[in-house]
Amino acid sequence: MGILGRWKRWLYTLCFAALSVLDFVRNTQNGDVWGVAVNLTGLVMLVVIASAWPLKRLLTVGNGVWTLACIALAVYARVSILPTGMDVFHGMYVWTFVSAVANAWWIGIFLKDLVKKIWVEKSLAFRPGRLGGVWILLTVLMVCSLSQRIWPLWFLAMFGIFYLTPYTEEESRALADGLIDGTILGFFGLQIFAYGFRPYDVIRYVGAYTNCNMAALHYLTVYAAVLLKLHMLQKRSASGWRKLLYLVGACGMLGFLFMTMGRTSWGIAVLLTVVYGFLVMRRSWGLRWRQILVRGAALTLGTVLLFPAVFGTVRWLPTILHHPIWFLDEYSPNKVHSFDPADSWKYTEMDEFLEAALGRIWGTFRTGSVQNPLVLTAEAAQPQIELVPAERSGERQAPEPSMEPKENKTEEHEPEDNKSEENESEEIELVGNMDTALGARLSIYRAYFRDLNLLGHGPAEGMYQFKDWDYHAWHAQNLWLEVAYRYGIPAGILFAAVTVWLLVSHTRRLKLCPDSVRAVIPLLMCLVFFGYGTMECVWNTGQYILVLFFLVQHPLFYRERK
Repeated sequence: MGILGRWKRWLYTLCFAALSVLDFVRNTQNGDVWGVAVNLTGLVMLVVIASAWPLKRLLTVGNGVWTLACIALAVYARVSILPTGMDVFHGMYVWTFVSAVANAWWIGIFLKDLVKKIWVEKSLAFRPGRLGGVWILLTVLMVCSLSQRIWPLWFLAMFGIFYLTPYTEEESRALADGLIDGTILGFFGLQIFAYGFRPYDVIRYVGAYTNCNMAALHYLTVYAAVLLKLHMLQKRSASGWRKLLYLVGACGMLGFLFMTMGRTSWGIAVLLTVVYGFLVMRRSWGLRWRQILVRGAALTLGTVLLFPAVFGTVRWLPTILHHPIWFLDEYSPNKVHSFDPADSWKYTEMDEFLEAALGRIWGTFRTGSVQNPLVLTAEAAQPQIELVPAERSGERQAPEPSMEPKENKTEEHEPEDNKSEENESEEIELVGNMDTALGARLSIYRAYFRDLNLLGHGPAEGMYQFKDWDYHAWHAQNLWLEVAYRYGIPAGILFAAVTVWLLVSHTRRLKLCPDSVRAVIPLLMCLVFFGYGTMECVWNTGQYILVLFFLVQHPLFYRERK
């Protein structure tokens, strides 16, 4: 890789690290902040696209006029609200609106140049193929549904430009390396923050996030990136100590995943490891089964041996600065404060964690009324599903001590104060005779599936309250069910077909190109996206895994030249 390639690799690394940080902001801040973070993902994609685009073509009079018009609109939005003393412009936070205008600005410029290349100069072929046609049709169905969401159109324009951007082989390699290195770099940045300001006072570890499920998704994505890094090092004949370093890193990621107690993330981590053994180590590396089993045993043993160190860093490093930072409605008298001693009872200790973790494992297979002492402790970590307490629907209640923080569930780019507090929630009953979280999920699945229709549902619909349980469910807890509910049954069926299509095509490409360094990236990231989406939320704009899912569909990941 030449000097330019190395510079672009660092540029892409910083871009993906920035996307990881924006994911953190999107999941921990109020709507006026996370709305801007969501739109900033588009500006990061602008950098990724512009790095491979002949920018001189964009210096035209028409683009200059368009730029001035966008600047004028942004300035008008900011200035017009000054007399009101508010930060809202036409029902949207003003800086969210300004960042949206910035996205419209660059997308308009690049789309104009693409149209010129394709239909005027005929220097670029436009062949979306069958999958591209299905994606366009799916976007039309989603935008025309009752959901009132326009992000599918934004993603179609943004990633459509990205897919049509011709990257050289050197740029493609730099982009793939940057994706992996940036994901790992983002982990270090967020984990250092967690070590400094996020004491371990919640049984299910949340790290830098406010929700253990989002933290689990973060660690799962990083685990996939570490596996991909090991694959790159193996194919490029890197030194043994570098591969050993990343093997230790993989063990550490599994330790962090274990601390979140996310059973979905545990299962997907096992799936990733098995697929990695079968399709990467066996077919690409050419290892024998005995060698694969030895490496699997080393990963397992390393995870077990390294876990006390992982737990120790989580438990004791935040006591050094001893300055807790809380987000959203995390605060509770039972949370660690700066004046609490390092050995305060508020901290979670190893015996408490193991008792709860083993209880969750036992509770997964429990049926009927049979109880185990470990299960009683594990109930403190319930529910695993992302539910929102009744106070989010307008009922202000006195704060109660909680073992698990709640996630900001606002999904629209508009002020929370402008949202209707009169939305009615339908009561549903909890399915019994099983683990609480699993029973709650089945109850939610049944409610959403029962209310499916052809045209989808609006933002005010899809809220269910458990009978005799003070919690609301705000989404379907399943990627395909959520798509079918929000955008209609035809969109749900089409998205299910896209899922099968992508998994089959990426697996086939990896089998046909066993020596490829990059072909494994789309498969592993799709497994994370689809796998975690079976029971958790992966579809909010601004989430890192959603951006990665769209990004890894670029042909550069399987068109590799030596």
